[in-house]
Amino acid sequence: FKSGNITAMSSKYIRPKVLKSKYVHKLAPKCFNWGWTTTSCIIITLSVLSFLYPAFCFSQEVKQNFTIKYLFSIDAIVSGTPLDRVSDIFIDNKHNELYAMDDANKRVVITDLNGTFLYQFTYADAGVKSMTVGIAATEDGLLYIAEQKRIVITTYRGIYKKDMDLSSIPDADTMTILSIAIEGDMIYIGDSGNGRIVIMDRKKEAFTTQFKEGMGRNIHIGMDDTGIYIRDPAVFSVFRLDKSGKPLGRFGTVSSLAGGFSMTTDMVVDRKNGRVIVLDINRLAAIFFDREGNFLFEFGGPDVFLSPRTIAVDDKGRVYIYDASKKVRVFQIVAEAPVV
Repeated sequence: FKSGNITAMSSKYIRPKVLKSKYVHKLAPKCFNWGWTTTSCIIITLSVLSFLYPAFCFSQEVKQNFTIKYLFSIDAIVSGTPLDRVSDIFIDNKHNELYAMDDANKRVVITDLNGTFLYQFTYADAGVKSMTVGIAATEDGLLYIAEQKRIVITTYRGIYKKDMDLSSIPDADTMTILSIAIEGDMIYIGDSGNGRIVIMDRKKEAFTTQFKEGMGRNIHIGMDDTGIYIRDPAVFSVFRLDKSGKPLGRFGTVSSLAGGFSMTTDMVVDRKNGRVIVLDINRLAAIFFDREGNFLFEFGGPDVFLSPRTIAVDDKGRVYIYDASKKVRVFQIVAEAPVV
């Protein structure tokens, strides 16, 4: 294994390497051209052997074609230990770095965006004491690593600085943190214990405001320049709010068909392209919506993913998905000319 040269995934993992939306679900999707419905495929997958998979069918036809190109995978094996049970991925576009929260090995692994291993630090070095729920970085060189009851502040290289002071937050003692996001000097905290988003001035470590209306209780935050997105797996929905906290609506439905949710595990907002991407572990799919929640397309399936867990996207439109293969798989999404 040479630094910067990551072996491409073999055809047993993904077929073909360039996937287009013409190979997509109809309302009665089929696998192998055998006439099986998606439901049949799921039943067989669960009832036979979890590691033997039927082929996957892609998302419903849309007005614009998308090409999904597999690029490479990241396993961090040159660090001495491969990735295992990654709970979160954070992309630092300013420094072209990827941070992977490797819970099984109690460390944070840093690579460049081409997959070259750069650095790692342990949870102990960072002052992390329990299960992590999220990581975010700032432009002034700090990492914020969230546990359910505290947020740790470290340097970019994982040297512990201090715990963030959360005492100014109302009902801070009943908080259960599920997610964090940072916008400039503001940190947004998803608090499941009180069903709210808490906003703090991170430099002053002072409570600013909170939002409660128009969202569920399982608050997993995604953000872009236009608003806030809340994934709540318990109600199979994504809630939309503007930056002031005003509810704008929700999208998502329970379905085995294209665009449907079964068991969502993560969500990311592609700021540059205005897309919301939801990862579903049961449907083995990365599901793409526009900012208003209109379904665009999806890709995945058993030839592509093995229990996908977490997702990130960079400013070049590349999508990073970690699954039970213990690799971060990297895909390029290319929008083609609209279909006439």
